[in-house]
Amino acid sequence: MSLWLTCRAERRSRRPRSGAVGRHRFPSLLGVFLLFLCYGTPELQAQGGNPSVQPRRDLTFGDVFAGLPKTISPLDPSNSGLYQIQGRRNQEIMLSFSLPANLVSIQGQTLDVDFEFGDAGFSQDQNQAGSTPFDPNVPFVVRLSPDGRAYVWLGGTSSPNSGQQSGYYEADVVLTVTYTGN
Repeated sequence: MSLWLTCRAERRSRRPRSGAVGRHRFPSLLGVFLLFLCYGTPELQAQGGNPSVQPRRDLTFGDVFAGLPKTISPLDPSNSGLYQIQGRRNQEIMLSFSLPANLVSIQGQTLDVDFEFGDAGFSQDQNQAGSTPFDPNVPFVVRLSPDGRAYVWLGGTSSPNSGQQSGYYEADVVLTVTYTGN
């Protein structure tokens, strides 16, 4: 059995013009293998000086077995999700995730997905090992680098129950980046 999750980034027009939004849609099939795949997404362009967000690497859980939770650390160099942020140099930004509590199949079944403190990391450069851990459930204020870049890594825990059925599951994850004005 396999659990495949696909993400797509897009800009939401309902959001204030002060921020960029990275939206991920996670359709999936449940089973032994869990993978977040980002397929060819256009970069979210900064408009009017707003920051942009671009997914760079997929969050991949690998083998997942019914009844056994599996956690991926944001420090995992090949399985954690990676976002690149581009904006105005040295500006303070706020990172806000909207995270699902579970994935839902087209038949209405759910699969729990958890995100806790330490499941996200931030760095002004691509130094994943030296990234600052944070809780993706809580807005996090940071500063862009002198060249206007930042990187965010995302891990998490999938928790299939012991009777989890195979199927196609989906949920949204949204990363919103806004300038704070400081």
